[in-house]
Amino acid sequence: MLAFILSFILSGGLQQILIPSETLKATAMDYIQRNHKGDSIMVEWRSVPNSVVIPSKIIRSEVVMSTQSVLKGNIVLPLRLICENNLEQTILLSLKIRVFRSVLVSNKKIDRHIKITHEDFRSETKEYTLLADDILTDSKYLIGKRTKRIIGEDVELFQNMFEDIPVIDSGDEVTLCLKTRGVLVSTKAIANGDGKVGGAILVKKKNGSDKFRAKVISDKIVMIESE
Repeated sequence: MLAFILSFILSGGLQQILIPSETLKATAMDYIQRNHKGDSIMVEWRSVPNSVVIPSKIIRSEVVMSTQSVLKGNIVLPLRLICENNLEQTILLSLKIRVFRSVLVSNKKIDRHIKITHEDFRSETKEYTLLADDILTDSKYLIGKRTKRIIGEDVELFQNMFEDIPVIDSGDEVTLCLKTRGVLVSTKAIANGDGKVGGAILVKKKNGSDKFRAKVISDKIVMIESE
């Protein structure tokens, strides 16, 4: 549970105290703003009590951490009021949070398997409320990436639209290494698929038909390990 503390300076004594809705909203807003640093937000209050009567002086109030990765859309925030004598009261606040964030948008149509450059996209402030959490907000993610499919013009960019650029393309001539009993031998082969470092692809020897599964070691180099 993530909690923050809001102190209330109220008259002393164990007596019923009236907490107005504005105080409840202020506590919730403090929590929301802490979770939206750098974002612009609009909050629409759906269901908030006009006031709450508590049995004694408040020691602190806590908003129980939401399970959502990003606080947006229609949500319910539990606000826990902790009073003197270990008395607690939880109030449910219903609200809608509209989030506006700078995201990456395509400048033009981009074909499949194209390496992205800064000329291909721009930053633009969009309403983020209904967008998936994997939308791109930082261009650093695109370093070493290419498109997985065709992307239209003026389209928001998401992580699932891109993949790592392979160091081997299908049809490339590669060096096929075989390590056996401490001896390393190599020959030329043809890649039967795209390959990324650490991945595996099928290759076949030049002037041959047998295929071998090999691990991609680096640019145009694959290896078969044998005991």
